[in-house]
Amino acid sequence: MVPVNFKKIATKKEVVALLEYLKQETGTAIQIHDADGKRIVGVGSENSTHRYPIEFADRVIGWIAGSEKAIAIVNLISYLLKQEFEKKALANELLEKYRELTLLHDITTQITASLELKEVAQLVIEGVGKLIEATGGSILLLNQKTGELESLSSVGQAFPSQESLKLCGGLIGRIADTGKGEIVNDITADPRFGEYQGPIKSLICVPLKTKEQMNGVIFFWSQEVDELSERTALSYNSEDLKILTMFAFHAAVAIEKALLYEQSCISATVAQAQAQQLQQALYELQHTQAHLIQSEKMSSLGQLVAGIAHEIDSPVNFIHGNLAYISNYAQNLLNLIELYQKYHPSDRVQIQELMANIDLEFLLEDLPKTLNSMKVDVGRIRKIALSLRNFSRSDELEMKPIDINEGIDSTLLILDSRLKAISKHSGIRIVREYGKLPLIDCYSSQINQVFMSILANAIDAVENQSEAGTITIRTEVMEVENESSLALGMWQLEDKFTAHSSFSFSSPHVVIRIQDNGAGISEEVRDRIFEPFFTTKTAGNGAGLGLSISHQIVEKHGGVLKCFSEPGHGATFCIQIPIKQTMMLQPIFSSANGNKVFNSELSLAGII
Repeated sequence: MVPVNFKKIATKKEVVALLEYLKQETGTAIQIHDADGKRIVGVGSENSTHRYPIEFADRVIGWIAGSEKAIAIVNLISYLLKQEFEKKALANELLEKYRELTLLHDITTQITASLELKEVAQLVIEGVGKLIEATGGSILLLNQKTGELESLSSVGQAFPSQESLKLCGGLIGRIADTGKGEIVNDITADPRFGEYQGPIKSLICVPLKTKEQMNGVIFFWSQEVDELSERTALSYNSEDLKILTMFAFHAAVAIEKALLYEQSCISATVAQAQAQQLQQALYELQHTQAHLIQSEKMSSLGQLVAGIAHEIDSPVNFIHGNLAYISNYAQNLLNLIELYQKYHPSDRVQIQELMANIDLEFLLEDLPKTLNSMKVDVGRIRKIALSLRNFSRSDELEMKPIDINEGIDSTLLILDSRLKAISKHSGIRIVREYGKLPLIDCYSSQINQVFMSILANAIDAVENQSEAGTITIRTEVMEVENESSLALGMWQLEDKFTAHSSFSFSSPHVVIRIQDNGAGISEEVRDRIFEPFFTTKTAGNGAGLGLSISHQIVEKHGGVLKCFSEPGHGATFCIQIPIKQTMMLQPIFSSANGNKVFNSELSLAGII
């Protein structure tokens, strides 16, 4: 009820003027008193015999004392009271509407600026809670997959219902299913809810809809007895429904926008993940393609080298086999000439001239030396051919015990032309520190390719420097838990890397260290040195696959390949391989002809 100021109305000038007029006309005193009989205003003495009550809103708020004509004052004041009430009621209504519109504008501005679903819902439910009295309120979002209404945001007490909030079921679900706002001021009297025994007495609920899409509901409820205010349940009216419907419309639009934004973010994340997967797939495809191409090249090159080695072997074996006979024949002829000179000296001029022309004495001395040199060089050719054939072997179907030291020597023999002194450098010194090793189970050609890759890189590192290049190769057996000396032994970088934990192992291993005295490798390069396609060489001088494939080969053999280096201190590559393999190694790729190979970017064509 809008309060009315009776004293203010009783003292209005039109009331006072009427009092004066009646006194002059009738000579009767008229007094106006409040409900307690206290005089507010009047004319004349207070000995009036008649008193008239002034009633408003079913209660007496004042009295008029005077003659019978004083009833005009009663009517005037009643009329003024009614006017005052209507003015105040209208003002309050306008103020309330302004408050609603201001709140709606503020909330609409805030929810329009936000794309966070929960933030939007909380802004709406708190805003409406300022206009509609309730025990509690909630916004429920419809899960389009399950058909259930899930709590998104709430205000006040938690909703007490434990029922399934599905459409067509449960307290809220039944109202939401109708698709329109509704007020239920006595749930127990509503036949739709059967014999409901819960604490909820009244309910106002409006769906969150945009066009024909139902996204959820917003509702407020009141208990049978409000524990906070100790009063009976609230009742809702059409004005409450109008307010809630207005807010629900804006909330539905904002929530739909937030849902679309959330879905777009999820879609963007999925698209980004798919793009990354495609990028990774493309990278792996390119990597695989390069490996397959390199594998095929190495397979073909291996067959070519094996064929060349075979073609060299045939004539060399013929020459080597007949050199012994030729040596014997030559020695017999030399012996015959010596005897002939001894027993048949000739003074014929023609013989003397011929002996002088052919320098018989030099021939007798040099021919055995020449034949011996031929034997040595033919033996070297046979050794090179054997190394080429062993190195390029690509038809291994299973692991075989091999001599690691011998494999390193075969690789060095193939690289011999790059180690010799030429005009550009004074030659590269090879220091062999071979330990006594057992035979190791592995694919010899694959391990040889690892040696080839690392040694070729070491040669690249030292061949053009001013200081004489040195490559030191050490091999040894490491027993279990001998980790502390594994990294570099007693070498230059021992203090920095002996604690490296990546080399722990649980069975005897062979460790091969290949160290150069080159310029060293920066940390940035060292961290990427085993990445496919990573290279610091100029275009055309390497595809960046050699060390990457070497790393894979060693890992497939159950071993570890690490690089230890820093600028100015050279580089050391450590290879750890178990002496006995626990499982059969699977080849990285198969060539088109079916040969199983581990490829390498090193080209033997340049070496041959």
